[in-house]
Amino acid sequence: MAGSIYLTAIAFIAPKTGTTDNGYFTIQRSRNGVNWDSIGVVTRAEGKEDYNFVDMSPFAGNDYYRLALVDRDGGRQLSMTIPVGRAAA
Repeated sequence: MAGSIYLTAIAFIAPKTGTTDNGYFTIQRSRNGVNWDSIGVVTRAEGKEDYNFVDMSPFAGNDYYRLALVDRDGGRQLSMTIPVGRAAA
């Protein structure tokens, strides 16, 4: 259908860091894998391993996603980059 918006859902599994200082995830998206924008935040919960986020405004073509895990003490760890390709509408 013309004018349709295609949504991309990305599911990540939280890394087991061995810490109880849970903090949060910042979901980041890029058109080129170099320049990143934060598009959402998910709070981590102790004992929870599966987290989901829906990108309501994906780019046409290729998107790149990664997580920035931020602990309450300010420490930060980046996930690997996940490329997601979509056909332009």
